[in-house]
Amino acid sequence: MKSGTGWLRHRWLESALAVVGLLWGLFTPASSAGAGLVMRVLAVVNDTVLTSKDLTDFMALQSLVPGPGSMRNTEPGESLAQLIDQVLILQEARRRQIVEITADEVDSEIRRRMALLGGAESREQRRKALGVSEEVIRELVRRQLLALKYMDLRLRLFIRVTAGEIEEYYKEQRGELGETPLEELKGRIEQLLAARKFNARLQEWTRELRDRARITIPSEDLKLVGGDEVPARELFPGPRGQSKEGGVGR
Repeated sequence: MKSGTGWLRHRWLESALAVVGLLWGLFTPASSAGAGLVMRVLAVVNDTVLTSKDLTDFMALQSLVPGPGSMRNTEPGESLAQLIDQVLILQEARRRQIVEITADEVDSEIRRRMALLGGAESREQRRKALGVSEEVIRELVRRQLLALKYMDLRLRLFIRVTAGEIEEYYKEQRGELGETPLEELKGRIEQLLAARKFNARLQEWTRELRDRARITIPSEDLKLVGGDEVPARELFPGPRGQSKEGGVGR
């Protein structure tokens, strides 16, 4: 069996985050580039306007928390697509009004992130370097927690893992698992398979949200943070990436 937690290390929601890219520091900017740029409209998602400042703040917050595994750079166009997905989920959560986030929950999450960064002093130094205010950080964390809580409530009820699926996985991975009895691994295998199903359902659901949404990109080519040019059609690759009106996600 592989040493450490390895293939079973990700918790339920952490697996979901890896798919949508809402949290946990998937972007590391080389500098606070874009802080002095003129704010411009990048997209309109239903009735929500997303500006270059929204994207800069989103990417800055991503860099404040180390993610699972190795860090990787995220292109501005990919970050905008992630931000659009987050906005769609938040719009759905607010429309349903079945979850809310308290100030205590925000405080607790910020303390957790501080610990990952090596304490308040380290986090404060990075925050100042990125040029993001404490108020902005708190609001972005609150939105992310709201999206997470709604995703969990909306999707978890539909996730079921059967005994047969657990046994099949155990047999398929026997070479990796060695002689460890199934009974000892059953719980962790169930969590792993549930996370996979959650991820698949999450991808399907976000596609459904995009298909129903009115997503407008102001121009064919967007000049984003750092001057990168990202064709609108590349934000959402595949058939959903183009619309008759020239936007995306229709």
